[in-house]
Amino acid sequence: MRFSIARALIIARREYLTTVRRKAFIFWLLYTPTILFFSTFLSHKLQEDDSRARFRKERVVALVDSSGVYANAPREFVYTPSREDADTARAGAAPAAGAAGEPLLEVRALDAGYGVRDVLRTLSLTVPRGAVAAWMGENGVGKSTLARAIMGLVPARGGSIRVDGTVLDALPVEARARHVGLVFQNPSAQLFAPTVREEALFGPRALGLPRAQAVAGAEEALAAVGLEGEMARNPADLAPQAQRRLAIAAAMAARPPMLILDEPTAGQDAAGRAWIARALALQARRGAAAVITHDERFAASHCGLRVTFAGGQVSDIRGVSPQAR
Repeated sequence: MRFSIARALIIARREYLTTVRRKAFIFWLLYTPTILFFSTFLSHKLQEDDSRARFRKERVVALVDSSGVYANAPREFVYTPSREDADTARAGAAPAAGAAGEPLLEVRALDAGYGVRDVLRTLSLTVPRGAVAAWMGENGVGKSTLARAIMGLVPARGGSIRVDGTVLDALPVEARARHVGLVFQNPSAQLFAPTVREEALFGPRALGLPRAQAVAGAEEALAAVGLEGEMARNPADLAPQAQRRLAIAAAMAARPPMLILDEPTAGQDAAGRAWIARALALQARRGAAAVITHDERFAASHCGLRVTFAGGQVSDIRGVSPQAR
């Protein structure tokens, strides 16, 4: 009797497990494709949202006249002009033009670094007005650190920086934007506006320039890099090569006397390189430019001055003859 009951329980358990397994298999067969589909869709959606989130920094911008522009501007790129700056901008005053060949960027005995690590050691450098200088050398010798120190993103421990006659040493980052335009090696980190046009307009408007002057500067800069036909597009939807050129246009739109580009030709095809060369030629006519690059061919073709860095100092400066270019 006991044996029969135990046998019946074993058989019942087996049938129950068989039924559960069968139902689980049917569930897997029916619902797994659906789950995979929605998982893939959600993954792509999150990646897309993450890509767009790079352009939303959750900041609010107010111009000198207290009018709102749009949210999402990184603090380090926002400049609230002083009353004197705003009055000058509204009057449409441009930086005083000097003679070609006179110093536009002057760096004297500059020391800078990160934490306890010294990168720049009593570095001195001059870039003449009208020049496009190639800053060259091995990785880690101080080229990008110099650009960041000029912009105020790396604090100087000693020395002096002057641009177009203005001493930058005591100016905060946002105030230096009137004098220097800087495009990082990863330019998409600088883009945050909802359209290409607004991206180019942001700098001039944040500096307090009159709208007509801001629009003229933005349109000129976008045309210089070949993006005048993309004004309504979202920067996040542009190809990386076009994003790099847009960052250059945004830095040029306020017409700063000095422009510094970090590896601008990276990933560019021949057409993109030609547009960047055109933008540099425009900048040279109204000030000067420096290009941090390992691109020997581009430097030889489009930079009239070659500056070589080594050990946190300038090791060599030489002109590039028109014949060599």
